[in-house]
Amino acid sequence: MVVYPYAKRFTWLAHLFLGAVYLMIPTAIWIAVTNELSRAALVLGIGAGLWVAGFDIIYACQDVDVDRREKLHSIPADFGIPAALLTSRIFHAVFALCLLYAGTLLGAGVFYRAGVAVMALVLAYEHGLVRPRDLSRVNAAFFTANGVASIILFVLVAIDSIA
Repeated sequence: MVVYPYAKRFTWLAHLFLGAVYLMIPTAIWIAVTNELSRAALVLGIGAGLWVAGFDIIYACQDVDVDRREKLHSIPADFGIPAALLTSRIFHAVFALCLLYAGTLLGAGVFYRAGVAVMALVLAYEHGLVRPRDLSRVNAAFFTANGVASIILFVLVAIDSIA
């Protein structure tokens, strides 16, 4: 977590440094609870990391001019906003696949899968809000869509675990 703010000075991979923090959260919790690292925990961690890196890329699109002026690195600043938004979409698609695979590994049920479907739909909506030449709805994509999606996913996964 300490490396992330400094990473922008050296590499466009800074978004993945932030994602690595979120890769560690589910895996560390899993290890703390079970005293082992499972494939499911690792897949969830990779997915979480890609989710966060993906929406950090969207948010960074607003900072392209400042990043370039200050000689800071980010995917939007180094490769352009269209490439950044495509990268974010790819990260979010792989995130959804990670959720599906983790659900399979964990024997999750219909509510879990419904949560993943809702999450994927909200992420698709999020990506529809932001265009390379129109970043006016980045906050709606970044804050609102991710907030709503994560709450819905949590509720459906919780229902699945007790159903």
